[in-house]
Amino acid sequence: MVGRWSAIGVLVLIAVGSSYLLLAGKHQSIPIDQVQHVRLWQERVGEKELVGSERDQLLVAFNNASYDRANDEFFGTTPQCGGRIDLKNGKRISIIGCGEGFQVQRNDTAESGRLIAYYVDAVGFRSLFQKLLTESDH
Repeated sequence: MVGRWSAIGVLVLIAVGSSYLLLAGKHQSIPIDQVQHVRLWQERVGEKELVGSERDQLLVAFNNASYDRANDEFFGTTPQCGGRIDLKNGKRISIIGCGEGFQVQRNDTAESGRLIAYYVDAVGFRSLFQKLLTESDH
């Protein structure tokens, strides 16, 4: 009888653990009201803190991006552009433009605070970065 309950317990743990890993590996949206600061930078263009509608444009684009593939080894080429989203709870999300894609590195999706990295399919991110960095603040 004890063996049966042990086996059931192990199966439940495997199911819960597998569900957690599947969810942890997917792209998650950021509630806009949880964002403290957003900064963008691009090679040969510069760096800028985004506020107001510019900040919201980037966050909407980020939230609309879709998970592409994991990057557990943090592989990538030299970044050409990037952004950092600081959350009010002290967590941070980085968006790194390298090669043809965009990598997300974040520590806000797991209770452990473990940094995870993955690529997103984010059509138009590069042009949005360029636009936001070169627009005037007015």
